Amino acid sequence: MTFGTLLAGFYKEEKYKDVGKVLKMMGKYRIKPGLNILNIRIQSLCGDYETALKVCNDSMEMGWVSNFSTMKLLVNGLAGVSKVKEAKELVGLMKAKFTKDVDILEEISNATMKLLVNGLAGISKVKEAKELVGLMKVKFTKDVDMWDEIEAGLP
Repeated sequence: MTFGTLLAGFYKEEKYKDVGKVLKMMGKYRIKPGLNILNIRIQSLCGDYETALKVCNDSMEMGWVSNFSTMKLLVNGLAGVSKVKEAKELVGLMKAKFTKDVDILEEISNATMKLLVNGLAGISKVKEAKELVGLMKVKFTKDVDMWDEIEAGLP
């Protein structure tokens, strides 16, 4: 069993003291948690965006470098709790950090974009949701049918 599996299980069972014990034990044995552990922690906390962001920030202060997957988990967390404005801001930061070789929209999964669309619609910003769907149709022509279906489901 890996430390990541232990941590994910403790988070799932909301045994946060045990999470702390595992992290302390890792420190005691000089096992530095890497990016995989960070992403497991962020993903496990995605329903509690503020805590997930704090874990991410604390980790970066300790020298751990987040990657695209970490940022994507945070965007999913934001979209999942209808913090669409903040999700858009984070996507903007992701564009600045990760667009050296690849357009960021190609990296953000359809699932994440669907969460953003649903989040916008959930806070009565249907016009913005439809604009995002339109952008996705233009950017990803192979997925137009899927986005048509999503758009048809909007109020």
